[in-house]
Amino acid sequence: MIMIITPDETFRKAMVLHFQEKKYELSIPEHRQDVPSLVEKHAPDVIVLDMSIADPNGPTILKDLRGTGYTGKIVVISGPSNRPLMVDIHHQKVDQVMRKSPTDPLPSLMDQLESIIRVMFREEISKKAYDHYNKRFGQHGKDWEDWFKAEKEILKNPTGGRAPLNGPQKP
Repeated sequence: MIMIITPDETFRKAMVLHFQEKKYELSIPEHRQDVPSLVEKHAPDVIVLDMSIADPNGPTILKDLRGTGYTGKIVVISGPSNRPLMVDIHHQKVDQVMRKSPTDPLPSLMDQLESIIRVMFREEISKKAYDHYNKRFGQHGKDWEDWFKAEKEILKNPTGGRAPLNGPQKP
């Protein structure tokens, strides 16, 4: 699951449309104050955090996420004006930083963001694809099918195979 946190309505709509078209599970907090409870409930595999947010601001949300024990991946989206924050951001164990400027075309940004997310999970996808390969008794010829199946299980699954932070949810 991918959680998207941004104040930019146009950018958020573009991300939602892009990832929904590709069947990714999404979580979009209605208010930034909802982030901790939604992270605890859904345990997203990736959080896309736009550092231009305010009240609470991006660095505060980032510190709170890591402080609550969130160990998933975080992609920070930052503009050129946030350069002084980069040192602090990296101390919070951010996995990737993506630069965004107001003149960047949205389709290119969406493709770049999706590529970043897929690369971050390459190792997990590879392991799961190898498990699928072994379940087929090592028969060659369906390696891409194994890869795409593993990718779907990890990136497009609501929990990505991970339990929520507070343990399994009871119905």
